[in-house]
Amino acid sequence: MVLVLTGVPPFIAETRHGRELFALQRARTQRNRQGFYLETTLTTESTVKEVKLLGLSRWIIDRYRELHEGFHLEEVALHRRRARWSVGLSLLSSGAFYLAYVAIVRGALTGAITLGAMTLYLMVFRQGQTAMQAALTGLARIYEDNLFMANLFEFLGMPDDEPDAPPVDGTDSERPPEVRFEHVSFRYPGAERDALTDISLTLHPGETVALVGRNGAGKTTLVKLLTGLHRPTSGRILLDGVDLATMPAHAYRARLAVVLQDFARFQFTVAENIGVGWLPARADRASIERSVRDAGAEELVARLPQGLDTPLGRAFGGDDLSVGQWQRVALARAFMRRSGLLVLDEPTAALDAEAEHEVFERLQALKATRTAVLITHRFSTVRMADRIVVVDGGRITEEGPHAALIARGGTYATLFNLQAEGYREMGG
Repeated sequence: MVLVLTGVPPFIAETRHGRELFALQRARTQRNRQGFYLETTLTTESTVKEVKLLGLSRWIIDRYRELHEGFHLEEVALHRRRARWSVGLSLLSSGAFYLAYVAIVRGALTGAITLGAMTLYLMVFRQGQTAMQAALTGLARIYEDNLFMANLFEFLGMPDDEPDAPPVDGTDSERPPEVRFEHVSFRYPGAERDALTDISLTLHPGETVALVGRNGAGKTTLVKLLTGLHRPTSGRILLDGVDLATMPAHAYRARLAVVLQDFARFQFTVAENIGVGWLPARADRASIERSVRDAGAEELVARLPQGLDTPLGRAFGGDDLSVGQWQRVALARAFMRRSGLLVLDEPTAALDAEAEHEVFERLQALKATRTAVLITHRFSTVRMADRIVVVDGGRITEEGPHAALIARGGTYATLFNLQAEGYREMGG
């Protein structure tokens, strides 16, 4: 019993410290991300130019220093609390230990035990206490490690949304699907109102639908729901009659090709940048070259020093491209994907009007094999869509072909005429 009493106080101190350390690390997760963001802002090519031009370096470094000085003060306070608890509980443990020594020595003085027995008891007690403290300290360490490992196990326990063996032929995924929104509403977490309200819309197989509207109307949110990045707050989205909420994520994504506004610029070769659009065929040069043609990127690839094998991006000493050229690569990656549903969210914003028109003419040639959803603010290309859907305030307010919407004189006609007037004024 005395051995337990001498070992328990250090155990309590260690477990308390481990629990506080875990709570501290978990609470500073967001600030750790902020620190990492400040680091990347100072060192990433996409931001460092403006950092230099605006003279932000010292300000960002000061924020970074302030953040880590806060971390330091928190750790100092934590270790001070640990020291206080450790000293107090160690004194309690030592008191119990020396009381036991006094009892053993007193037994020898009163003749209850011999001197030899006293020596044996003192040695055994000392060794027992050391072993007990080592065992309890080990348990405290295991407890602390388990707190941190719980986060890892939680992460590893997340369902895998990428199949081990993706489809190779793409037969099913290539078929243009019908997509149906049934009274879909969506509200971002923490928001006070819906971003989309009661959206009902059907995309027919092989049809090209353009989504238009003012900034913030809800077009990109609708695309995020369509691509499965968010789930509807209410209502449902059906793909060929199957609710997306019931489909495995990888099965749906195999039927989907996307070019987002903030498309990825992979620091790979040109061929790899395009080939990853459909991993099973990433080494198929014929498919890659076809995708390059479909995206109108032949001239771009021809000008690169090693053609399709040219490394891209400055991170590893490759060739950098303009935003418009990167956009061509992203389009080729989407066309590489053997998917019947094509979603283009401002896919040609960095291209000039002539290049954009060329891309959408190619899209028109491909549309028999794709159901396509297009977001663009250039009405010269919007009018090429089979159907135009106007989103305003999170709702669908108008729907129909270009000529019918112009004749209606609503929001679409207003936006179209404003843009057309702007072009006429620029032309003199």
